[in-house]
Amino acid sequence: MKHLLLILLLLVAYPGVVRAFGTGELGCSGDCTSCHKVTLKEAQDIIRKIDPSMGVEKITTSQVPGLYQVVLTKANTNGKGIAYLDFSKRYLIQGTVLDTGNKVDITGKSMRELLESQVIDVSRIKLNNALLLGNPKGTKHLYLFSDPDCPYCAKVHDELTKLVKKMPDLAVHILLYPLDMHPDAAWKTNAIVAASKKDMKRALAMLEASYDKKAVKKNSSASNYANELKKMGQDLGITSTPVLVYANGSIGLGAKTQDEIKAGILKNVKTAK
Repeated sequence: MKHLLLILLLLVAYPGVVRAFGTGELGCSGDCTSCHKVTLKEAQDIIRKIDPSMGVEKITTSQVPGLYQVVLTKANTNGKGIAYLDFSKRYLIQGTVLDTGNKVDITGKSMRELLESQVIDVSRIKLNNALLLGNPKGTKHLYLFSDPDCPYCAKVHDELTKLVKKMPDLAVHILLYPLDMHPDAAWKTNAIVAASKKDMKRALAMLEASYDKKAVKKNSSASNYANELKKMGQDLGITSTPVLVYANGSIGLGAKTQDEIKAGILKNVKTAK
């Protein structure tokens, strides 16, 4: 207690000592970038020491004091991700940052903004293993990356089922994208896509049964469509479901309503394949 009292008395007597623990007149309450700087090249060199196949698209000051937010890229793919680098440039942090005060997922919000700012080249979307909902000869095209065991995908599918009735010229191409968190999604994808080769209505019924938590019959002889579809999705930068890709390559994430989807279709008009 005596030691603490002595320290307090010294700080009062010599206020200049306090500044020694800060950075400039304002300490760390000022603009962090006035003292802490990092170039894109520095960030790229740091990342490539860890993984030569990774690159850095952008680095900015994070909402979290003392951290930079780094947008990572992967060679030969459209995949992107977010990580954090501390101001010392020594520690790279991967994971979710939560603002507990405001109950906001900072990383999730940034990732959503990042993904929705992307544009996918729709000519790279292969439709040979796609399901088709709506008009096969439709003039308006929409692409949906969907997991057969994803509850949010089930909501989007239900909305699209209603929408194709209101938009008779709409063709929805469903690309099944099984997520690792759903252990049954891969074999369901194989079985559903295999069924679509002979009977599209049956395949759609199987997908809807999965969404309704009903049994889907396994097809042990089916080709490994799941791997093909997943690789294509990853190459395009798809990392989650549901993901809507409009005709001009713009992206829509999450469980959207039919009105939101329709607005997206009309806003992002472009002749698709």
